[in-house]
Amino acid sequence: MIRPLKQVGLQPGQHDRPLVCQRLNRLPAALAPGQFRATPLPLQCWIPPVRAPGQDSHLRSQRPCPAHPPRRSAPRLRSSPGNLQSANCQLPTGERTRSIIGIVELMQGKGKAGPNTTEQGPARIYIDHPEGRVLVEEQRDGLRYVKVLPAAGTFVSRGECVTSYPLDLIRRIVEIKSPGYVCDEIARDEDPDYVELFLRYSLLAYVPPESFCGARLLDFGSGSAASTVVLSRMFPEAQIVGVELEPDLIMLAQMRAEHYGLENLTFLKSPDPGRLPDQLGVFSFINLGAVYEHLLPAERPRLLRQLWSILEPGGVFFVNQLPYRFYPMEPHTTGLPLLNYFPDRLAHKMATRYSPRIKAGTTWAELLRMGIRGGTAPSVRRDLLSGGGKANQVTPKFMGLHDHADLWYGYSSQARAHPIKRAMRIGFKVTSRLTGTPVAPGLSLAFQKLA
Repeated sequence: MIRPLKQVGLQPGQHDRPLVCQRLNRLPAALAPGQFRATPLPLQCWIPPVRAPGQDSHLRSQRPCPAHPPRRSAPRLRSSPGNLQSANCQLPTGERTRSIIGIVELMQGKGKAGPNTTEQGPARIYIDHPEGRVLVEEQRDGLRYVKVLPAAGTFVSRGECVTSYPLDLIRRIVEIKSPGYVCDEIARDEDPDYVELFLRYSLLAYVPPESFCGARLLDFGSGSAASTVVLSRMFPEAQIVGVELEPDLIMLAQMRAEHYGLENLTFLKSPDPGRLPDQLGVFSFINLGAVYEHLLPAERPRLLRQLWSILEPGGVFFVNQLPYRFYPMEPHTTGLPLLNYFPDRLAHKMATRYSPRIKAGTTWAELLRMGIRGGTAPSVRRDLLSGGGKANQVTPKFMGLHDHADLWYGYSSQARAHPIKRAMRIGFKVTSRLTGTPVAPGLSLAFQKLA
């Protein structure tokens, strides 16, 4: 959008420098998964002053790990927790300066239209889909501003985002995930306060980072590889294997890996929903991130029994981002309160009638596949040991944590430690001690295989 000169305060003689605009970030610094921006951010245009060399030092670039050559990585759209470490480098501490969002070169935008896209002006690309359109705006710094324009009745997880993804990758995400989830899917990889934050706490609270050097790590149910790509960046010395059933998701995963130039990960296709790929080998670590809740009740013991058999003695089995089965709110699938306490038939009727996320006619089996029933630590342990063996449920002890309530509070309070969350942590601690099982809205569990 080009505004008249009088609206941006141009004076005579100022036309020799380019006009640039910035979308003002006036929204809260942290948006929880599932929230989205309902309206576009305001756009402010100005003529940039002439800067002397070195004056842009406030725009910090990421430092690559010293043991590895520089590689293209995701733009840090938010500040990462300063006290967390990767496998071979210390993250900078202190307040990080945010990347500038929304700088658009209005007069020289470039965009190459492809299938299912139309080009409106030099800087805007529209990707068409039956559930709406997705606007992609090229920006001066090589990033792309993405905004969802949903059709009536389409649920939108996140309404807009800024990404380093190329247009082909964005288009493929729209085709596979639909417009309503394109920004959420991008954020799962690029937002350091999303999947990366979960994984850092969920793994490094149990195992020190140096234990992953040279190890084999299986990311089962890798999907479109948001978690697999994050793990590859976290542990560059480890060998990461992603296993997925859907060919479209594997293709999207490979596009992601090529975008970043990652070489320490491999993707394999499961032959069928109940069987692992042949010649998979053994692993020191196995990760199920946001997977367990999507397995049907009959699939859980069968698959976890197979996974447990390829975990070497002393290895650790991680289950994270698991919605707690008996939490008063069901935020994962429906967003409805008290649904976890209803019997299946009544829960099905409530979900299809009152949840804006669920379409009418959705079956109970489809809701189970979507993850409506979550899980608990005892149910995961029971499924793991359904074929025999012994396991030790590990307690978080690194990163200054002492129990699962501390772990939940750590990753959920990075943006701001709200007083209500501090009270909830105390309540979870008391409930966990009374019941003898971890209690939190989302569970991050670890089980060590005993010889």
